[in-house]
Amino acid sequence: SGRMNGTVNPNGTNEATVWFEWGPDIGYSNLTQPVNLGNGTNVLLVTAVLSNLTAGAEYHYRLVASNRFGVFPGADQCLGPLRIVLAGSNPLIVQRGTAFVEPGYSVTDPCSPPFTGVTGVSGTVDMNTVGAYVLTYSATNALGAAASATRTVSVVVPAASEIVYVNQNAPVGSL
Repeated sequence: SGRMNGTVNPNGTNEATVWFEWGPDIGYSNLTQPVNLGNGTNVLLVTAVLSNLTAGAEYHYRLVASNRFGVFPGADQCLGPLRIVLAGSNPLIVQRGTAFVEPGYSVTDPCSPPFTGVTGVSGTVDMNTVGAYVLTYSATNALGAAASATRTVSVVVPAASEIVYVNQNAPVGSL
């Protein structure tokens, strides 16, 4: 589901009506039921909740007001998910005893590019201990929308062909 919000001031006109236009793009192929606002002079919050939306999809909407003077569409607004894209492999396999290099990540916000929110990575990887470690990436935009993603980092023993063996019992030669 998604929540659409807008504000409008009827300015004392007794036939002020509002509705939301919405859809997958700025063609706004859907409408909510019109609501009569009465004849007040205060700014009013108008809200509508959409259900049965496609998960992960982006939607556009605008509040439209109408009175005896005409129809007044508001500015385009957007409902859409933040996305965290992990660079590199997931799971990521690294060899014990090496330095861990974070492959990186990016955050996209389809409703207000470029992304200008807060990001973070939590979790640790012990490169000296074999095991699986989980890193959690998080992001929150200025409107409070949040996203997270996880990466599993597997620290493994190096393959036998990459291990250097030293034979301490070999005879020491001299010239």
